[in-house]
Amino acid sequence: MAKRRFYCDDLTTAAAQLDAEQATHARKSLRLAVGDAVELYDGKGAVAQGTIAELGKTMVVAIDSRRTVAAPKPAIDLAVAIPKGPRADALVDGVSQAGADRLIPLVTEWSVVEPGKGKQGRFERIAAESAKQCERAWLMIIETPTKLEDLLGRAGYDSILLADLQDVQQAGFDVQNASTLLRSAQRIAVLVGPEGGWSPRERELATAAGCLPWRFGPHVMRIETAAVAAVAILRSMVGNANHSEQPR
Repeated sequence: MAKRRFYCDDLTTAAAQLDAEQATHARKSLRLAVGDAVELYDGKGAVAQGTIAELGKTMVVAIDSRRTVAAPKPAIDLAVAIPKGPRADALVDGVSQAGADRLIPLVTEWSVVEPGKGKQGRFERIAAESAKQCERAWLMIIETPTKLEDLLGRAGYDSILLADLQDVQQAGFDVQNASTLLRSAQRIAVLVGPEGGWSPRERELATAAGCLPWRFGPHVMRIETAAVAAVAILRSMVGNANHSEQPR
């Protein structure tokens, strides 16, 4: 049976109170009752085991034990041109499950969508639900839309991978052969462009910034498919060198 997991931003007290929406979900959808065991997470590495003490309009969970899960290392930032409509929701859910630590909506010359504040809030809710389902201890962070040139100007990335359909053999980059280098990184960025691809100017900017072009599949993919595939492949290769747990 899947774990009954709920989000709570404060797990420092003896009992945690959950909001009405989660209480309703527990009572009506999951058919939970007082005395049932549940797991709580705060999205910042804290995970608690407890039992339901009260269940009505809100839910109170008596915490029995806590543990701390270290943040994944290396951290993977996904910067991606957001697709239209429900495909964007599928992208957020998928890359959260695949192991992205941060999602950066990328504004490019050929982007078709620039998410507003309302969309960012929706993405955050999807990320929270995804973390609940896939048993993440750390929520995927959702950033505000960022221009490609601004992202390339950031400091702190050990490697930046540019998903590209063009022939990249001449670049001499093979992500499989580079796994040792990537494993030693603290933070990696993966850039996935719009369906129209990268403009010539953007490729020049990426090259000047030291980006490593990466073609990770033989076929043309939709944005959301490419984003999930890139994160999953990269997370599988670099692993999680800091996935330790400590009781609290």
